[in-house]
Amino acid sequence: MQSIDFQGITFIPDLPVSTYSIQKIEDTEARLGFRFPEDYREFINTVGIGETEFHLRALPLQDSYLFESGELALHYWFWDKSSNVLTRAHAAECVSFFDSADGDQIIFHPSDRNRWFILPDGEEEVTVVCSFQQLYQYYLQIYDDLSEPFQFKVWPWSMI
Repeated sequence: MQSIDFQGITFIPDLPVSTYSIQKIEDTEARLGFRFPEDYREFINTVGIGETEFHLRALPLQDSYLFESGELALHYWFWDKSSNVLTRAHAAECVSFFDSADGDQIIFHPSDRNRWFILPDGEEEVTVVCSFQQLYQYYLQIYDDLSEPFQFKVWPWSMI
């Protein structure tokens, strides 16, 4: 399989990638009434939907995935230690766009696309990042035995 470069990071997909066109992204944004973070738009347009070797997953443009964080905030809130960073009420208005195979949610508020919140599963503190590069570094610290190129597991069913 041919490698894909995204922001200087090399991925090798296991299947041909299924990316979202800019038109599809813009149509979804128009329907939802907000714009996604630029790095997410670029990722799903370049790499596609699937899971990186460091367990970071780009979520598809489907409401059932995107609004999962609001449900999480309303029913299962574990991050009170970070109420100065993100309150439960603010999280309920956020949108999921990445998550991890370990159960973490990565969310943003439509009013501030450049501030991303990592809600780690099993931890009580929220981490804030502002770009894909920072998100990548966060997960690479967890999986410090990995090196490029990274495998990318394509989710071909997500484009339906």
